[in-house]
Amino acid sequence: MTRRRIGLLGLLGLLFAMVPSVEAAPVEERVIVVFKPEAGPAEAAAKGLAEAFGGQVGFVYQHALSGMTLTLPGDAVNGLPTIPRSLRSSQTSQ
Repeated sequence: MTRRRIGLLGLLGLLFAMVPSVEAAPVEERVIVVFKPEAGPAEAAAKGLAEAFGGQVGFVYQHALSGMTLTLPGDAVNGLPTIPRSLRSSQTSQ
């Protein structure tokens, strides 16, 4: 009987070892960035900014203002205020 229990515990241990571990999804932040007039065309500025920060462009604003929505890795958001061509940026609720 003891051998069965040990065998069963060993089997359960193997089964748990085979279950893939669940990792937390990387934190992403969505921000709105408003460009200064000297940033140039919004489409090009948005693409360049997304590439520089490893983000993804959501929507590009070209008429009422020049800007974009951008989804970034959480730690990249802190670097946005250092960009000379952006007037301001603010986080949005998801």
